[in-house]
Amino acid sequence: MIFLFKGKIQCGRKEWRDMYCKFTSLLNFLITLYKPSKRKFIPTGYNGDKKALIDIYTIAFNNAEFIKNQILLIKLRFKDPHKHFIIDNSSDVLIREKLIKICKQHQVAYIGLPTINYSPNKSHAMAMHWTFAHLIKKRKPKFFCFLDHDIFPIKDFSFLDKMKNGIYGRIMHLYTQNGYVEQISNSYPYWSIWAGFCFFDYKLFKDIKSYKINFFSKRFEGKGFLDTGGGLWEKIYSKIPYPKKMANFEVLNFREGAKEDLQSSSFELIDGWIHFVSLSNWRPTSNLEEKIEKFNEIIGKLDN
Repeated sequence: MIFLFKGKIQCGRKEWRDMYCKFTSLLNFLITLYKPSKRKFIPTGYNGDKKALIDIYTIAFNNAEFIKNQILLIKLRFKDPHKHFIIDNSSDVLIREKLIKICKQHQVAYIGLPTINYSPNKSHAMAMHWTFAHLIKKRKPKFFCFLDHDIFPIKDFSFLDKMKNGIYGRIMHLYTQNGYVEQISNSYPYWSIWAGFCFFDYKLFKDIKSYKINFFSKRFEGKGFLDTGGGLWEKIYSKIPYPKKMANFEVLNFREGAKEDLQSSSFELIDGWIHFVSLSNWRPTSNLEEKIEKFNEIIGKLDN
């Protein structure tokens, strides 16, 4: 890293501090990105099997039952040929052991991520980075998608006819200090796809180095920010015409008489998938048991 200090640098304490923070942040990113997996289980045929049209990567976090339900419902409802990978970002060792057993039982690939020392939102993004570098870039699937672990298909689903310019998912706009921007404009042209349900044609990524892909959020100075995955703006989204509406999206309230609140009182419907927001309680809510009870009620009604 000697090249960083060539020439005479004149800057104050704040500039040096900013440089140091950027350097350590980059170093931590690269070290984490290239750490090997802690543990793997990949069923025979996953490597080199060209029959799958799409690789599905679920980022798991500290709950085995959610993953078990998702695995079963994807097998039942996802109609396109696919390979399903559980990318385990759990901090609980016992949960990791349970997930390995579930994946072996249902012949789904399990990848145990190395320790990721980031805050919850950034940890999820780093898990996506790691998956891209270690799996997607090596497997080169025709298509790939990322899923949160608390989203489940409740109707038969096919993604291929929903793709537009190599992408599909729920469109997200900019968050500003005055709230969420509903419409694209000349002042706010930025958009992304929600990281918990995003589908891509690998061709968009094939010529980009792993360390140059950005799944973190993206800030635009004086404007606002795009949430997790918004960092793809420069390399991916900005090069694609704005797709307007893609996935149908609806918020439903499951607590009668309660004020709509995504964290405690609502769930989302996205093109035949149901998303229970923060079901793992990574962002603590006061009624987690009620949310899990409602989850079990809804999932239990689905065909098996």
